[in-house]
Amino acid sequence: MHNKIAVENSIHIERTFDAAINLVWKAWTKPELLMLWFGSDPNGTVEQVTLDLKVGGGYKITFSDADLSKHTCKGVFINIVHKKTLTYSWEWESEPGHISSVEVNFLSSGEKTKMIFEHKDLNPASRHGYKDGWNGAFSKLEKALIKTKNKNMRETIYTSDLTSNKMLVEREFDGSLALLWKAWTDPDMLAEWWAPHPFKAVTKTMDFREGGYWHYYMLGPDGSKFWCKVNYFIIELLKRFTGDDLFCDEEGNPNTDLPGMNWDVVFKSTPAGTKVNVTITFASREDLEKIVSMGFKEGFSAAHTNLDALLLKNK
Repeated sequence: MHNKIAVENSIHIERTFDAAINLVWKAWTKPELLMLWFGSDPNGTVEQVTLDLKVGGGYKITFSDADLSKHTCKGVFINIVHKKTLTYSWEWESEPGHISSVEVNFLSSGEKTKMIFEHKDLNPASRHGYKDGWNGAFSKLEKALIKTKNKNMRETIYTSDLTSNKMLVEREFDGSLALLWKAWTDPDMLAEWWAPHPFKAVTKTMDFREGGYWHYYMLGPDGSKFWCKVNYFIIELLKRFTGDDLFCDEEGNPNTDLPGMNWDVVFKSTPAGTKVNVTITFASREDLEKIVSMGFKEGFSAAHTNLDALLLKNK
């Protein structure tokens, strides 16, 4: 691995990462992965990433340093060649009016990826140290890629039993049992991972007890709301909870046009973290197939990736 730094008002950096190009590309283009590495402070955190990956689409990233100072950058994508080139404008909210440009090229070499990075038209009066900042961020990216490669071995596993109208979902997470339990039952933590990007889960009511319920909606990027409700039946602290999961309206009245389902969620400590097993029972085979056709597996897996990032932030 080596770095090459140019002069004047641009920075040129080259790095080779021990990760396949597919993963490196995702690390630059998936909000849940950007949250693992963006920002120069090794002890800093990414607070929010919004990203519309298309030419003309925008992005905005807010991150904090260990001293709690906040930074927000934003811009527009200018050129996107899948797994090859990413070009976008760059502007600090703290330095409005000065727009620079970033170009990142990716070259695959088996299971390694060479990244050629250039940040041009920099503001000579900027208080930001671009050279040290980007090198610090790329050191974090290197560590994040290693962690993500290991986590990719923990894929969400789906098994459908059509004879009993059940779907079994298995996933292991890098977090303690207590933290996983909280992530599944605390509305503030649920808001950070339950909805696949770009949706957000917004809680109206959370009453986590036997006989209680969670009433929430999925907020779409266009402001649309998709209401859902979970009725809790059995709760065994730090072990298991069960409940009905259904689509509804703002008042909590069931939407009978869409399938409901019964969830049995079991938590178990493992040497590597915590395993969560979910058994979902449907009223019919047709209901199970309907939920799958609506993209349930893809959405739930994406949510689990969000949870991975949240757990890393809370370790």
